[in-house]
Amino acid sequence: MDVVDVVDEHSGSDADKVAIFTRNFSPSNGISQVISQQISELASAGKDVSVFCFKNRFDSVEYSSVTSLYSPDNAILSGMYDIVSPFNPVSTSALLRSLREFDAAIVHQYPFDVVSHLCKKMHGTAYIRWYHHDLEARESGKGFVNKVHIRINSVLKTRIPSYLDPDVVCTVSKSSREEFERKTGKEAIVVQNKVNTERFSDPKTPDELEVTYGLDPTRPTIVYVGRINTNKNIHDLVEAYNDVSETVRDVQLILVGEIQEEQYAKELTDMACGEVFLTGWVSDDTLAGIYSVADVYSSASISEGFNLPIAEARLFDCPIVVFDIPPHRENLSDYDRGYLVDPGDLSTFSDALARSLSERRHDE
Repeated sequence: MDVVDVVDEHSGSDADKVAIFTRNFSPSNGISQVISQQISELASAGKDVSVFCFKNRFDSVEYSSVTSLYSPDNAILSGMYDIVSPFNPVSTSALLRSLREFDAAIVHQYPFDVVSHLCKKMHGTAYIRWYHHDLEARESGKGFVNKVHIRINSVLKTRIPSYLDPDVVCTVSKSSREEFERKTGKEAIVVQNKVNTERFSDPKTPDELEVTYGLDPTRPTIVYVGRINTNKNIHDLVEAYNDVSETVRDVQLILVGEIQEEQYAKELTDMACGEVFLTGWVSDDTLAGIYSVADVYSSASISEGFNLPIAEARLFDCPIVVFDIPPHRENLSDYDRGYLVDPGDLSTFSDALARSLSERRHDE
């Protein structure tokens, strides 16, 4: 089953206008990559797709229009507005009017559950909820404020959809379905994330990567892809890298992704014994080039819904070393180059990295 099947089942096969909702629509955002794939699939099926978001960071989006809704520029005010915006009668009424002709609304993030619920009641629009993952406060990074924010988001992303009765809840993995059903008592179906292989059709060459980022493709290379923030537990990966650098000569660690916490990024480079490259967000052709030179892909995250970069790394036949959590187990169940390590066991994690590097270099 894919997103087209879900839309057709719940709004009719003749449905041709689909709205997709998310808070931030950005090429560096995992949810946005899922949405981009959905846009492609829906457009291929003849659907007219529109994305509604607070912030759009794409220069252009093929097969879809994008409407940026009001949100304060200040990060703190923006976070507060995310919570209260459904209760703004002016903006909600205006959005409802613009959605009258849509056959289906796919909601990826609160606060768009409320307006989609109202569309369902007033216009008969199919309300489809896409559930990714709920980051528990105990699993999040440092800081009391961060944990409070995570807790509020946890309530909003699980309780609100369960109260507003969507036509269907789709989760990105079996573990996400189990999580949602456990937290809400409501049923969900699994529509697993897919990798858009067209994104990686024209990878940068090793020479181009060396010129742009100073990367030496001849050195043993560990790659991580994802947001650079405390919730991703990257400090454990750097610590494991430090252990590996004692036995694997000239090993380098490449951290690819949007730097969301500048201080945390600095802490990562300061604690590293060897050479760590933080590339920031990169284009698809650059990302494909980096996967191509990776000797091993690794993430120390202990809280994920699916972890799309693992599926991407598989396309390049990379050995993969990650902690053994349900979505990782699910993602690597049929992959013989995946290594699952008990969460927190950095000694075994480091050994798996060193062994993967050795095997990969030997294969070449």
